[in-house]
Amino acid sequence: MYRVAARSSAGRKTLNEDSYSICRPELNGRYGLVAAVADGVSTLNVGDVASRVAVATFTARVVERLFAGASLIYDDVFIAEILRDAINYANSVIFDNVMGGGTTLTGVVILDDDAYAVNVGDSRLYLFGDGEIHQITRDHSVAWSELEKEMRRLAAMDFKERAEHKRKIIVEHPQAHTITNLVGYYGRVEPIDLFRLRLYEGDGLLLTTDGVTDVLNDYEIWQIITEEEDENKIVDKLITYAMEKGSKDNITALIIKKKGT
Repeated sequence: MYRVAARSSAGRKTLNEDSYSICRPELNGRYGLVAAVADGVSTLNVGDVASRVAVATFTARVVERLFAGASLIYDDVFIAEILRDAINYANSVIFDNVMGGGTTLTGVVILDDDAYAVNVGDSRLYLFGDGEIHQITRDHSVAWSELEKEMRRLAAMDFKERAEHKRKIIVEHPQAHTITNLVGYYGRVEPIDLFRLRLYEGDGLLLTTDGVTDVLNDYEIWQIITEEEDENKIVDKLITYAMEKGSKDNITALIIKKKGT
């Protein structure tokens, strides 16, 4: 069984350009879970529209492809093709209908014990469990390219120190919020990063926008997750703490936890 909670806040902004979606499709006894977060950007103040369109079209396309086949038998190659298709579909809908709009999009599909994830932009997916947390996605940004040059130096630090150095490299870069890959804005999405994860009892996933990760480092996020058992309290604290740490952006957090049978 998967428990899910999500919150989104405009933060200190008047307009919330973040969006999220959660869908639990069921067909003939086969269950799935599809979730996504998106952070809209725009030159024409339509970032909120772009993010809403992205999560809606992505989710609808995934559900349609998963449950419309002659059989409900899946393999990794088929799921990967579905995720790529859903991203490209969302991209075409936004590019054709939301002029000047684009958005990040991080999505996950869970079938039984397997999670399949996709990422475009700098919203993130984390895997946590057994006392650890790991960022699964990589940011599609100029700042992330700089961070990759520092990976070997950071590896020698303990987790707490490394997490804060990582955060500072990203947010203090001169082009901190220059995203190199978006859904919709550029007309073509490249790359589309795909991941497959096996989830065990007690494991969880965090999908979040940079309103959280700009101000809370991985260690601080991990502390919040381990302090609270209830996923609703976790997302509430992530948003509250991000606000207290001075987040200037919209703030969205979505938690999925595997609990029980």
